[in-house]
Parts: sequence; C-alpha cells; structure tokens
Amino acid sequence: MPQLLGQCLERLDGDLHKYLQSKGYSTGDYAKPSITGLSVFGQPPGQVVKLWDLFLSHGLHLNVLTVVSRIWLGRDIIMSGKE
Repeated sequence: MPQLLGQCLERLDGDLHKYLQSKGYSTGDYAKPSITGLSVFGQPPGQVVKLWDLFLSHGLHLNVLTVVSRIWLGRDIIMSGKE
C-alpha cells in the first residue's frame, strides 16, 4: 500500500513527492503508521469511527486516499521544514 500511496501523491502533487524524496523519506517512512493503523493516529475518536464506517462501506482503499489528503493538506508546513 505505501507504493500506491506514493503513486497517488506523485500524481496529486509531484513537487511535494519530489521534496520528500529529496529529504530521504520513503513513502513507507511517513505513511506506513497511518496506513497500517487505518488512520487512527492523530484523530479524535469520533472521527475515527466515521472514517472506519466509510472504509467498511466503500472499501479500505479509501484509507490510502485519506492519508494522501492529510499529507497534501499539510503541504505548506512540510515544504517549509517547520514541525
């Protein structure tokens, strides 16, 4: 799944994908915890239940798109190098 996430991120925002690669991050480094944890990390419990309802009703592949969207929403912070 991390490879699929990398492909999605590259198509959505090639500059961000190249930036992360240039810093030495592989897709597995920044995406594996969210993908394997089904996006439970950093979410309020009520939101996790809603996400899981979505995943179970429409497919677990949406977890990849959810992680890509979270990375893309944090693009400005990531690209600025601030934490």
